[in-house]
Amino acid sequence: GDHRMWKRLLVAACVAGGSAGCSAASAEGVDPNNDIHCAALASGFRIAADIEGAPQNQKKAIAFVDEWYSPKFDDAVKGGGRDSVSAEAQAVIKAFDEDMPSLRDDFLLCSERAIEDAGLN
Repeated sequence: GDHRMWKRLLVAACVAGGSAGCSAASAEGVDPNNDIHCAALASGFRIAADIEGAPQNQKKAIAFVDEWYSPKFDDAVKGGGRDSVSAEAQAVIKAFDEDMPSLRDDFLLCSERAIEDAGLN
């Protein structure tokens, strides 16, 4: 539970104003096959959807993806250590901050992966 809150705060801080911690990360390519990247993207889009007042069905879909990747993010923190996971997540959030529209395709790929794995279609 504590990781999830930490992830939300990490993402919210970056989305809200690119805090110093976010800009330090190198902007590497976002990998839609990387659960940490997808978790960070899902959180970012979830917050953006709230800020932009996205339609309810869109919010629901984003929330589903966010919930699906959250435990994987938690496992990565437990397995890989908070610092390395944080650095990866921050790199994604930095890219998100700079050019959110270009990450929609990556997020769709993340979403498709979650939906397939959950057995939904």
